[in-house]
Amino acid sequence: MAENKKWRDHPSNPLVEAPWPQWILADPTVLTNQEGPDGQWHLFAYSLLGIYHYVSTDGIEWKKPSRLFFGLRPFVMKDNGDYYLFYERPTFSLHSAIAFRKSPDLKNWSVEKILLAPSLKWEGRNLACPFVSKMDDGYRLYYSANLVFLKDCLYFEPRYIGMATAKTVDGHYEKYPSPIIQPDSKTPWCNLGSGSIKVYPNSIGGFTAYNNGIYSNPEGQSSSAIRRLTSADGLRWSEAQTTPIIIPEGTGWKRAFVYAFDVKKVGKQRWLYYNARDGWVFGRERIGLAICDEEVDF
Repeated sequence: MAENKKWRDHPSNPLVEAPWPQWILADPTVLTNQEGPDGQWHLFAYSLLGIYHYVSTDGIEWKKPSRLFFGLRPFVMKDNGDYYLFYERPTFSLHSAIAFRKSPDLKNWSVEKILLAPSLKWEGRNLACPFVSKMDDGYRLYYSANLVFLKDCLYFEPRYIGMATAKTVDGHYEKYPSPIIQPDSKTPWCNLGSGSIKVYPNSIGGFTAYNNGIYSNPEGQSSSAIRRLTSADGLRWSEAQTTPIIIPEGTGWKRAFVYAFDVKKVGKQRWLYYNARDGWVFGRERIGLAICDEEVDF
């Protein structure tokens, strides 16, 4: 198990608040100024009214957002000159699927298409938290599935994480038959639910992942923290370091939960955007940034 790497919160955290009068802004996904079509940073996140698009010159100060369309838990990527925005699309009564839209410029978006829907028994009625990674032999779609009810919050969080593969980014995805991450009573940071995951190839031919497991803390409260994982094949995972890299702490904006995220290389640093919650049944969710100055194999 590797030594713990140090991540520091940006002094201006939280960087992004929910559009008034809403109180939740969650699951940030980011394009750096090197990835965007206009030399600027772009951040997508969702609130109760849908997916919002923010723009920044430096990745720190974000302009007033525009609201795009209804959806939850987005992920944006650039592929072959186009941009793809994947997201959870609720259908009816806690059912949901993975949908996507395509754009040449982050302004004009295609008609919504459903990419992946529940079909396996363990997936239950909903799929969420998509993340797509381009590999040598095609694409991998990592996603969350099924739900666990948090009694002290009165809402649901993802129970399992699954994986599917395809030859094209918008093609037919074949599912791996069983969950690749599931809650385990022996795993202190993932004993209630699996949260979401982001997976990156590393320099030794394997994979590094970031995962916000859902757990019951020593006080018996539901919580979430971001941890690093490693894998030889992207399916079977182990802890990359002894403790999570970002945990709930203090009495402020990240008191209760540290949630979904996106990780970017910025020079020699790693920038990790994430949202956090300051309470249980009642709480606000906002977006902040953590930075690692040490060498990290993604």
